[in-house]
Amino acid sequence: MQRLYNFEDGSVYEGQWSNNKQNGQGKQIYPDSSSYDGNWSNGMKNGKGIYNFSDGSQYSGMWKDDQKHGLGKYKYKDGSYYDGEWQKNVQQGDGKFVNVDNSQYEGQWVNGKKHGHGRYYYVDGSFYEGKWENGQKNGLGKMQYKNGSFYKGLWKNDQKNGKGIYKQLDRSCYEGEWLNNKQNGFGKQTYQDGSIYEGDWIDAQKNGNGKYKYPDGSYYNGQWKDGFKHGFGKYKFTDGSSYEGEWVNNVQHGQGVFIQQGVFQKGIWFNGMLTDIISCVTSRNSIEL
Repeated sequence: MQRLYNFEDGSVYEGQWSNNKQNGQGKQIYPDSSSYDGNWSNGMKNGKGIYNFSDGSQYSGMWKDDQKHGLGKYKYKDGSYYDGEWQKNVQQGDGKFVNVDNSQYEGQWVNGKKHGHGRYYYVDGSFYEGKWENGQKNGLGKMQYKNGSFYKGLWKNDQKNGKGIYKQLDRSCYEGEWLNNKQNGFGKQTYQDGSIYEGDWIDAQKNGNGKYKYPDGSYYNGQWKDGFKHGFGKYKFTDGSSYEGEWVNNVQHGQGVFIQQGVFQKGIWFNGMLTDIISCVTSRNSIEL
């Protein structure tokens, strides 16, 4: 039976009616000018229907006991939308969210948030595919950047955290530990020219102990601070000679030993220059640093 019914709160219903309730197809207009047009059962929205909200947003899809439940599309007033599964009024299951700028997420949802496995496409062409938790990248995932470089590894709260590998088009590569989107902990960096650093990092800078191998075969093994050789370390030159001692800001500075062709020269260095010779012998056994 078709009926026009005015509720005490000012709502107006027009449609099928039975057992003194909305049952079947009908449209109800609410006091705030929002409206629902669709299926009803026992006075509640059940089945397929469209709800137009007073702020201009709209939900079109399945309902159960007055709640969004099943497949449905929600268009927000700013033009963004979610299209996918719902459960008890929230996004739950598989779904797609498209932002106003056309960036979008496709994947799993739990309690209205990205949760589980999903892929996010950015406006610039970059994309992330992997695990999500409570709306953020959490767990194992891969970020492919628009320039061809990529990061594959662990994430926490939308940031690189844990073990991961970052490769760039110029063939430079970092593999190791991350914290708050930066190299932190132990890791290996291969540079474009073939140089390799393997050691400790703090906030994307070489800090602590590490070994740096140069393309020509020379290397430095020792302490670092803010990306510079700093502290105690050994530098082995291509001709076989070496310096072992103190460093400050990438140059020999302090006490050290220079070894060349069996001659051990102990002295004091200042800004990379030998300023004082303490001893010069052919047997290292007689030298104490």
